[in-house]
Amino acid sequence: MPLPPPRSLAARRAAPRAAGFAFVVMGLDGLYIAASQRTGSVRRRASEPRAPAPCGVPRSNRTEDPTVTLRTLDDWIGPDASERPLAGRRVLVRSDLNVPIEDGRITDDTRIRASLGTIERLRSAGARVIVCSHLGRPKGQRVPELSLRPVAEALSNLLGCDVAFADDCVGESAREAAAALEDGDVLLLENLRFHRGETEDDPAFAKQLAELTDLYVDDAFGTAHRAHAS
Repeated sequence: MPLPPPRSLAARRAAPRAAGFAFVVMGLDGLYIAASQRTGSVRRRASEPRAPAPCGVPRSNRTEDPTVTLRTLDDWIGPDASERPLAGRRVLVRSDLNVPIEDGRITDDTRIRASLGTIERLRSAGARVIVCSHLGRPKGQRVPELSLRPVAEALSNLLGCDVAFADDCVGESAREAAAALEDGDVLLLENLRFHRGETEDDPAFAKQLAELTDLYVDDAFGTAHRAHAS
């Protein structure tokens, strides 16, 4: 299945205003955004084409800031995913699937479509893809109208494969759903903001998310500036 074109570089140029995190934002066009916890500064650039590094090996020349380790999907996968370098590995993808829903129907699926390229590339590399996102502002409460279940159905239709749905983003149901994945499968977790730990940047909540996965990809460019647990 051909990958949709990546989002334009111009659309990602705007740097976040808030700091307080130090991680990598990875995308298909190699753009990354890094915010320094030490200086509070934000830097961004598009990385030039490079030969892929072995899976999990950082590029020493990606940034001058020692607090940030930067990788893109090219470091894990490379231009040819035929060898399925991520087979057997669970990858948590923080997407931005905050789409408008009226009466249980998605009225604009632009953000879902924008996430397809990253998900498909991971699937083609053999990854067991676990997608997480927020939807609206439930303020730590379970709000049925803000469930991501309709998004799972839309994502399934757009990917052309079954997308499993976990009734929670952490806890036993999430662990069981993640453990049941096979190579190339996709799982969508329930709304992250049903837990206060997400917006409060709770380390314990972040640890629960991390227990589900082997690798992490931040593809939520619209929310990457927020000091949230995911």
